[in-house]
Order: sequence, then structure tokens, then C-alpha cells
Amino acid sequence: LVLVAACLAGVHGYRSGAPPEACADMVPQHHTPPQTSRFPYTVRASATKAAGTAVVTVSGPETFKGFMVQCRVGDTPVGKFINPPSNTKLIDCGGGKGTTATHSDDSAKKEVVLTWKAPPNLKEKVTCLATVARNGGEFWVRQPANVISF
Repeated sequence: LVLVAACLAGVHGYRSGAPPEACADMVPQHHTPPQTSRFPYTVRASATKAAGTAVVTVSGPETFKGFMVQCRVGDTPVGKFINPPSNTKLIDCGGGKGTTATHSDDSAKKEVVLTWKAPPNLKEKVTCLATVARNGGEFWVRQPANVISF
């Protein structure tokens, strides 16, 4: 029974979000290679400097079932996501709390809007990256939003 469940997770992806093993490379462990075709979704980041926050949006003309979003300085996730929407959970990557947002169910989504809070005194430029899964077998890894700074 455990083997069957493990195989189903490999074929269909993780219905309740990306596993911690995906933290570093943002590859969702679906046991299929990422897509190299054109990314059909949009990842946008809009910073509010006074509040030290950014709104990160993943959207597209087609629905998607899974996502994983991190905001990084270099290869390190920084800051934290706050007030996640109901179809989202936060995981701890890179030694920080709530540094990564991922789906909490596999319902079809057209858009996910996340709020990210910068760490205090952040001086570096930040790139928010998204891995987006159309389904368990089709996913695009580390797709960048525009660079933001505070």
C-alpha cells in the first residue's frame, strides 16, 4: 500500500503542495522532467517600499493545479509570505520561516495572489521565482518575475 501511494505521488504530483525536498531547486519531485517549452503563465511582483511588502501574482489563460513561489537574493530564499490565501500553505526553506508558498490542494487555479514581506533592512535586489504545474506531468521550474528592490 505504501509503494502504491508513493508511485501515485510520482505520477500525479503532490496534491497538498511541494515537499521540503523541492526547497533548493524548486523542482516538484514529480519524477518527470520539467517543460522546456514556452511558459504559458505570468509571474509578476509589485513592491510597496513603504510597507516593505510585495504582491506576487501567478496567473495565466490556462488553469494550473500546483505552484511553488520563493523570493530570493541570489540562491537564498529571503523574507516570508504573510496572510496566505485559502488554497495556499507556507513551508520553511533556506533556514527561514514561511519563505516559500505552495498550493494546499490540487484544484484548478487561474490566479494566485500572494503577499511577501521583505526582511528588515534589505538592500539587495530580489527576484521572485515560481514553479507552476499545469498537472502532475507538465510543469515549469523557477520562472522569474520582474526584479524588485526596497
